Amino acid sequence: MLIRTILIFVTIFINTTIAEEICPKNKQDISAHLISDGYYNYEDYLHYSLGKFSSLNNNKYNLNVSKELNLTSINSDIIFGEFYELQKIINKENNLTTPEYIENFYRRNNIKNSDQNNNLYPLDLDTYILVSKKKIIDIKNEEDIYNFFDQNKYTLSQSFYSKSETLNFINFLLMGNEMNFENPFFESILFNQKSKYSLLNKNTFLGTYEEVLDSYDNNENLFTVLSDGFAYHENINFINYPNSEKIWDKEIGKFKSNDLKNITAFYGFSALVNKESGFNFLCYLTTSDSRKIIMKNFNLGISPLTVNDLSDVDKISSEYKEILKLKSQNISYFDKENTSTYDEDFHKNIIKFIINQSDFILDNGQMSFFKN
Repeated sequence: MLIRTILIFVTIFINTTIAEEICPKNKQDISAHLISDGYYNYEDYLHYSLGKFSSLNNNKYNLNVSKELNLTSINSDIIFGEFYELQKIINKENNLTTPEYIENFYRRNNIKNSDQNNNLYPLDLDTYILVSKKKIIDIKNEEDIYNFFDQNKYTLSQSFYSKSETLNFINFLLMGNEMNFENPFFESILFNQKSKYSLLNKNTFLGTYEEVLDSYDNNENLFTVLSDGFAYHENINFINYPNSEKIWDKEIGKFKSNDLKNITAFYGFSALVNKESGFNFLCYLTTSDSRKIIMKNFNLGISPLTVNDLSDVDKISSEYKEILKLKSQNISYFDKENTSTYDEDFHKNIIKFIINQSDFILDNGQMSFFKN
């Protein structure tokens, strides 16, 4: 009886696993579009995955790339890009029913995506970390980084090239506080980034992700700011990016010591499904083999959604397991209504303020960009 029970359990487990991995056959050619600012090189990965998918289905694929929405992308089966950029082009009239095999992937990873009904699906969930070629010690707050100096290296490497990454990073530092000038903490963070500029590697300040990685590999810096996906890809030690030593407490109306651990996370690389056939390719991308390929074979900073998104959980540290446990519970969502018109200039003004070229951003006192 016991053996029979075990066999039944194993059979159910195997059938469930197979059901999760088997995707519908795609009977027609597939068209995909990538909207990218060029910070990450997603194009090579998509060519690789589309090629494999098309080969399995005995058909062809077409991939177009642009910096913003155009007529080609509107007619594609599936559109790729950064989550918050894709939010802006959602067509609510084109509401497709999410297949069960897609829902299972996000249910398994405890992802409650409010934009699923709009056919927007995240494939990346990032938080920010600090990495170094040496063991990181004596850094509790962001201000502690200022105390490190090496005449042969830059203190810090971080890119502000990408609009999405820059806004996400500022929001990360805000730790759930609003991004507007009614919040003194926001202004304090901007001034901290301005102070930090003298420590930054100017060659990577507006560099691509690949340039930041090259700088890290060449050991040009004491520390580098990246997403947690890099630590997983490289299997290296890291610390959570440290926040300011003081945080604004709006209840008491003043700054206080910051003892909180910050695991604020953001959706990154994502897919917007335009047509039913797009779900077939999305299904392929969510299989365990495809997830391993994007996170391990391609170094794109793609971060696991949770531990259930990994096939090698036993090889990661207990510290990283804890982050993966907490990330999905601390996702920050973009306030679309307050950003669609302003964020391009907002990003440029942040850059100009950090490099001491313009204080114009301080005049935008009533703009709120994120909501909790």
